[in-house]
Amino acid sequence: MTSGNIHEFFRTAFGYEVTPFDYQARLAGDKDGTKCESKLINIPTGCGKTGAVVLAWLWNRVALQRADWPRRLVYCLPMRTLVEQTEKNVREWLNNLGNLEWKPGNDHNNRIGVHILMGGEEREPDPWDIYPERDAILIGTQDMLVSRALNRGYGMSRYRWPMHFGLLNNDALWIMDETQIMGVGVETSAQLNGFRHAEKSAARLGCRTWWMSATLDDAQLATVDHPRPAGGWPAIKLEDEDLAMPAVRERFNAKKKIAPAPLSIDATTKDSANHPLQKKPRIPIL
Repeated sequence: MTSGNIHEFFRTAFGYEVTPFDYQARLAGDKDGTKCESKLINIPTGCGKTGAVVLAWLWNRVALQRADWPRRLVYCLPMRTLVEQTEKNVREWLNNLGNLEWKPGNDHNNRIGVHILMGGEEREPDPWDIYPERDAILIGTQDMLVSRALNRGYGMSRYRWPMHFGLLNNDALWIMDETQIMGVGVETSAQLNGFRHAEKSAARLGCRTWWMSATLDDAQLATVDHPRPAGGWPAIKLEDEDLAMPAVRERFNAKKKIAPAPLSIDATTKDSANHPLQKKPRIPIL
C-alpha cells in the first residue's frame, strides 16, 4: 500500500470522494505522522470519530510504518451493537485499502487481523494472542477487554489470563469510545493508564489511551495514579478550520425537532390490562 497523503488515504479507505476534516488530519499527523500519546477526543456526534481514530492508527502504523506507534489497536465499546457496527466499518476500510485484512489461510505479510471480543460469541479461536508480533485490531465490549487488562479475563481460562494481561498492557493503543455510558470503566481505564506510565513501569510506555465522546467529562479521568496535569490532558476538538467546512457546520448546527406524541385516554387505553399491546396470548394447559 502506497502512503500518498492523508487525503488520498481517506478517499481510498472510504471508497468515494471525501475530504477528511481538519481534526482528522491533525489526529493522524498528515504526511509526516505524529507522536502517539494519550489524549482526549471531544468531537460532536456525526463528525467521523470512528474513522478518525482507526485511520489515524492505520496511517501511522501501516502506511508510514512507524514503529513508535503501538502494533495493537484496542477498540473498547460499551455495547454489543456498537461493536458490530465498528467491526463492519473497519473490515470495509481494510478491504478498500488493498485487502489488508488477514483471514485464515492467508499469509500475515502486511495484513491486519481483526478480532472480536464479545460475550457469547461462537467464533473461531483468534490467534492474536498466539502471534503477538503481528499487527491487529481488537474490537470488543468493555467487560471483555477491561477484565483482560485487569488480569481477570471474562470467558477464558484463568491459566491464560496473564497472556492477555501482558499483551493489552503493552504495545497497544486503547480507544475508549462512548465514555458517557461506560460508567466506572472510564475511571478504571484512567487508573490503568496511570499505572502503565508510572516511573517504575517504564517498559510499558508503548501503551496509550484515547478517550472519545461527544460529551466527554474529563473529571472522570482524574484518579489517584492518573492526576490531571497542570495544563490539562492533550485534547482534540473542533477548531476554526473544522467549523469553516460546510459539512461540519451542517452537522454541528443541526437542529432536531421535538413534538408531543399523540395520546388519547378512553375506555380502551386507560386500562393497561385491556390495551391491545398489553394483552398476552393464552397458553393452553396440557
